Amino acid sequence: MAEAETGVVELGRVEGIDTAEELLLRLRTAAEEHGDVEIDGSAVISLDSTTLQMLVAFRRDMLAEGAQVQWRGASAKLKKTAGLLGLAEELNL
Repeated sequence: MAEAETGVVELGRVEGIDTAEELLLRLRTAAEEHGDVEIDGSAVISLDSTTLQMLVAFRRDMLAEGAQVQWRGASAKLKKTAGLLGLAEELNL
C-alpha cells in the first residue's frame, strides 16, 4: 500500500487574528486528508502571536496523534517573530 502524500498548507503573506480560523481549517483539512502536514511559511511578511500560538497548538495535537508537521519553508520574519515569542523550538523552526 502506498503512503499518503503529505498535505501542504501555504501561509499567506500576512497572517493574523482575522485569518487564523481559515488557516486552522486548512491545516485540519490537510491533516484529515493526508495525515502528515507540511507548512510553507516562506511568503510570510507579517504575522501575529495568535497565529503562532495556533500553529503551536496544532503541531502539539498532531504530534500527540502520531502525525508529523514539517516546514517546507519559513521566512526570516516568521523565524524572528517565533524566536522573539519563545516559540521557535516548539514550532521546530
